[in-house]
Amino acid sequence: MMYAKRDGERVLAQKGEKAICPMCDGEVIAKCGDINVHHWAHKAADCDTWAEGESEWHLGWKEKFPEDCREVVMKRADTVHRADVRILDFVLEFQRSPITWEEIIERELFYENMAWVICAEKWNFDFRDKGSHINFRWKHPRKHWWSAQSPVYLDFCGSQDEGDKLFFIKKVYGEIPCGGWGYWVQKSEFINTFKREIQLELVS
Repeated sequence: MMYAKRDGERVLAQKGEKAICPMCDGEVIAKCGDINVHHWAHKAADCDTWAEGESEWHLGWKEKFPEDCREVVMKRADTVHRADVRILDFVLEFQRSPITWEEIIERELFYENMAWVICAEKWNFDFRDKGSHINFRWKHPRKHWWSAQSPVYLDFCGSQDEGDKLFFIKKVYGEIPCGGWGYWVQKSEFINTFKREIQLELVS
């Protein structure tokens, strides 16, 4: 968790500091070692069952968006979760850890209007440029992602010589060998699209 609450303000983790969780008001402790990303950890178990370890990849993505859009607490009925990034009524979830198809569906139903950005650094894709689109073959597919109904963007983190781009999966075919098609999207344009929405909202 990047942000905790102290005296009603959102605060970043600093060595030796304590604060409270913005969701459950439980005590959180700053974890500021030399290896892992600095973050807040619950003294007891994390109240958000969807929480996963904060990585440099997660942090890097969150920091591309305005601070008040990061780790936004959302509540529906009696359920509360922290959205990685929320821009107006749209949520971006940055996923690096393994996830089940049940969890994918659960998050999509909760957030309703969202997109996935997935760390696909170790995924094995073979791309073929067809001019108007990009075909792909997916060796050793993560079949649980076939259940996703929200847009899915893959971040190969430079492993496909496309470090400045995301791959947007338009269609995936579950037959073996698994494949599909989509488009490369510039990361900067992907990010700026949401930032423009924020600016339009501010001036409207």
